[in-house]
Amino acid sequence: MGRGRPFVLWATVILAAMLLLKAATASVAVVVLVAVVSGAATGVYYAVDLGMVTQVLPDEREAGRFLGAFAMARHLPSAVAPALAPVLLGVGSDPFAPGPNYFLLFLACAVVTAAAAPLVGLLRDVRQPGAPSSQPEVSTAPI
Repeated sequence: MGRGRPFVLWATVILAAMLLLKAATASVAVVVLVAVVSGAATGVYYAVDLGMVTQVLPDEREAGRFLGAFAMARHLPSAVAPALAPVLLGVGSDPFAPGPNYFLLFLACAVVTAAAAPLVGLLRDVRQPGAPSSQPEVSTAPI
C-alpha cells in the first residue's frame, strides 16, 4: 500500500463514522465535535488525494485532461447531493428530533462514504518521486 493510501482510507472511515454519529444525535455539542473531527479528516483527505492523483497519471503530457476528470469526480457529488437531499428529508420523520428526516440523510451519506473506503485498495501503485516514468521521454531539443 502506498504511503498516502492509509491516510485516505482512515480519513474516509472517520468521515463515515462522523456522519453516523451526526445522524444519531440531536445534541449541539456532538454536532460541533463532529464538525471539528470531520474538518480534520477532510483536510487530511484533500491534502493527500491530490498528491496521489498527480503521481498516478497515466500520461504526463495529458495531465490537464486527467486532472480535469479528477476535479469533476471530486465535485460532482457536491452538485448532485443538494438535489437528492430534499427527497431523503421528506421521507418519514427524524427519530431523534422533530422535523425533516436528517437521520436518513446523514445515514445515506455515511453509507455512501463507507462504500468508498474499500475502493481505496483498488488504487494502482503510486510512482515513487524520482523513479523513472513508464512513459517514453520526449525530447524537446531541436533536431
